[in-house]
Amino acid sequence: MDSLAKELAGQKLRVPDLRSKFKSWPQGVNARLGDLRVEVDRMIQGVTDDLEMLDNAERSDMGHLAALWYPNAEWTKLNVAAAYLAWVFIWDDEIDLGVTATAKDQNLGREYCEKSLKYIKGNMGLGNSLPRSHPYRYMQIFEKFGDGLRTTDKAERLRTYKGLKSYITQVGVEHDRQLAKVLPTPKEYHAMRMGTAGVAPVAGCAEYMNGVRLPDWVRNSAELKILGRESTLLCLIINDLYSAPKEIKCNTFQNYVVVLLNESKTRSLDGAVNRLLEMLDDSMKSFEKAAEGLKRKAQHDEVLLKDLTAVIDSHCHFVTGLIEWTLTSSRYKMDRYLQRDGSVIIPLGTEQAGLGLQYVWGLVRPFLSKIYFR
Repeated sequence: MDSLAKELAGQKLRVPDLRSKFKSWPQGVNARLGDLRVEVDRMIQGVTDDLEMLDNAERSDMGHLAALWYPNAEWTKLNVAAAYLAWVFIWDDEIDLGVTATAKDQNLGREYCEKSLKYIKGNMGLGNSLPRSHPYRYMQIFEKFGDGLRTTDKAERLRTYKGLKSYITQVGVEHDRQLAKVLPTPKEYHAMRMGTAGVAPVAGCAEYMNGVRLPDWVRNSAELKILGRESTLLCLIINDLYSAPKEIKCNTFQNYVVVLLNESKTRSLDGAVNRLLEMLDDSMKSFEKAAEGLKRKAQHDEVLLKDLTAVIDSHCHFVTGLIEWTLTSSRYKMDRYLQRDGSVIIPLGTEQAGLGLQYVWGLVRPFLSKIYFR
């Protein structure tokens, strides 16, 4: 990995204008965005007093992402969605960034995943009883998501849980590889990343979020499965394109750009990006074909067509919302690299400076937290 980091130093990552590529897809932002930001801050402040985590949470602005993903949701359900995103943000960073005890230890990481998943199953009403306590304080945020989902039918909860189980299982796989400093093959990475993208759980509860109930023939259709698969793939490609510089800077190389580059005979950064863009185009076409196919089957049922369109639009919002959030969020700082034509050009090779600052902050953070929060 060290040799790969040196190879990438000084190169520039170029990502074309993805906003224009998806300009025909549904998009919007919920009118309660301001209120939601306050609510998300309250959720996170309720489970941690860590200055760095609070700062990261504010910069990440998960309330904005929730408002972009659910522009038409009513307040109660918008809060449920925001709880999921706030939980994912904190839960994932605990095991992913390489600075916590959980992130540095394989056994602690596995225990973290196992206990979290057991709690999730119980909280969603899929176990023998509701949990009496939280295995980790961050699960207090998930509780709000689980409480909301318990109001829907068991089939939808099972779909959502299946997505969560895949997410947590694959995060564990990613954690093991990161500790072993092993880069997966593109095939191995794809299988893992389809789980860690974190989109499957929200795709699983799209009916709940839109207040609709689709018939079983739609729920079990090949087309709906394609929508879930392709919206997940589109989101992970978009995220990996924009987040590659941040992950390279933090010395975490579990990223599609890096994996493709590592397997390439030409070792071309532009070539790896272009391969991802080809995958994105193919996925977009597959999604649109499946969406049109489902709409044709429902065209003679006005109510069903309306409900189905709402669910399809939700999948579209995952993609368009992620693009908008990533380009405007302080988490990725894309504004400094955004070009007039909508593309992004990011210079690589500042990882050592970033790691140095990260190390210094790791030393002073505990003392600042004790001083500030009395």
